[in-house]
Amino acid sequence: MTALLSPRWILLAAIVTFFSGTFSLVTGVPHPMREGLVSIVHVAAYAAGIYLAGKIAAEHRSSASVQLAWNLIGLSSGFSLIRHTAFLLHGFQLLNGMPAPVYYLITQLPMALAVLSFLAGLISMWCAFSALGLGFHARRVDIALLILIVLLMPPILLSRGLQNPSELTSSIYLLRYAGPLLLPACAGIAVLLHRIAYQMRGGDMSRALLCLIAYPVLRLIAALLALNPGLRQIQILYITQASLMQIVPLLFTLGLAYRWQITVRASRAFRLRPEWNSASPSPVVVN
Repeated sequence: MTALLSPRWILLAAIVTFFSGTFSLVTGVPHPMREGLVSIVHVAAYAAGIYLAGKIAAEHRSSASVQLAWNLIGLSSGFSLIRHTAFLLHGFQLLNGMPAPVYYLITQLPMALAVLSFLAGLISMWCAFSALGLGFHARRVDIALLILIVLLMPPILLSRGLQNPSELTSSIYLLRYAGPLLLPACAGIAVLLHRIAYQMRGGDMSRALLCLIAYPVLRLIAALLALNPGLRQIQILYITQASLMQIVPLLFTLGLAYRWQITVRASRAFRLRPEWNSASPSPVVVN
């Protein structure tokens, strides 16, 4: 199974999903059918994320903070899997009789928990890297990016897309604010991790971090476009936003796949050099 979860296959899946999704938007494929087909890809991506995050976390029993980071990222993938499974069932019209508040709850509550778990995972990962002396020195570009993230929050929070639908109670509807509030926080931590990835100067761990950085940032940009009807009326922006949302979960899985490649290569090296096994019984991966 891990062979199918290599970065090259996930990249290929992302490219195919992007262009097929764009084609379906341009040709006017009905929304429920399009939602169902895209949800199949997202369910597969988050299921793979759970598997990879669990395998990675299992390597770090000696490092509580690193193991916690990957367990939280796996938990985030699990909540996202629940949400997109609901989208999948809805896309194939299997939830037609469900009341709107119940459907809203089973899609928005997992979203809020997924973003919260992902934020906690990023913080735990940043703390683990900081303990190694990485990522302490913010540059002007990092500060500029943080300011830009803060400036994106008011247009999202004040958008008409967040107006309370009449059929939803206010307590259920408040869940929708979880994304606009937590995604900027994720993007802010991602800026700090970007500095760490830059300091690594390439390699699979750097690529893994860049994918995990792009995941909340692209979701934040897509949310800004989705929640502002004026922007959605611009055809190219609408297609861009919809296409981005189709491949964002695959970026999440791609980041985990790049990190897993470190273990795959280390294990292969130990098999090829049996004499190493006498000095160290298992490959050691820093993060």
